Amino acid sequence: MSNSEPVYVSTVHHLVKVLADGKVSFPIEKTELLRKVSSLKVKTDFDVYTPIGEIIKDIQLDYFECAAAFYNALTACLCADM
Repeated sequence: MSNSEPVYVSTVHHLVKVLADGKVSFPIEKTELLRKVSSLKVKTDFDVYTPIGEIIKDIQLDYFECAAAFYNALTACLCADM
């Protein structure tokens, strides 16, 4: 990718908003999180929406004590794909 190509960087921002709207609270188990928001879609590129379940299915943790634990695990999972 060259430096002139636009990069979409707002996925986590949109995910935070969807989780808040989905009434997700922490602590939460991954299975409960998926039950609540798996089918909801979040903007992942300029014209692409992806189900949250697809984004978080590969997170290695099964339990999130707090939102920070979830977002740290999400970041680790997303970075592993790079």
